[in-house]
Amino acid sequence: MSRWEVRLCIDDFDKSKIIRDNTFSLVEVKNKSFRIRDYEKDVKYICKSIDNRLEDWDGKPSLEVAKERLNTISNIFLFYHSLESKAIGWCWYTESMTHDWITTSHKLPTKNSCYAGGMYIRKDINIPPTSGEQLYYHVLSNLLCRYKWVYGYADSWNRPSIYLANRCRFTPYNFIKE
Repeated sequence: MSRWEVRLCIDDFDKSKIIRDNTFSLVEVKNKSFRIRDYEKDVKYICKSIDNRLEDWDGKPSLEVAKERLNTISNIFLFYHSLESKAIGWCWYTESMTHDWITTSHKLPTKNSCYAGGMYIRKDINIPPTSGEQLYYHVLSNLLCRYKWVYGYADSWNRPSIYLANRCRFTPYNFIKE
């Protein structure tokens, strides 16, 4: 399986291509914090959605895996829409490259950078068609207030992620060491 590795510099993030919709919001749960207790039901809800919608995904995250991620190197943004009482999606990030969101594979090639990915949006509820675009916009707006660079990748089959990354002005950049 091939992948498309990318990075985005704060200077290239073109906010004018995507208009912020304030009916969406993020809640950040940082690693090693006790806030996971406050959001455990939402994390469990997303994990259950992944389990139901992506039955054949080998290694899909469970609540226990999500907690392990948060107790090691990773942080999570929970994604909400004003018409839903529970989280509608998530995105993970960390300050190093990781394949499992638990252990560091290697450092990122630039200082003041993070790696983001693992985005998921529930498709079994009635949410606006712009939800994916808004998840990217909200996450990147937040991360680029703290970091100069955001790294990520999309598997070649994941055309929606590639489209959204292009829309946000990510550029190809091979950074993953095997």
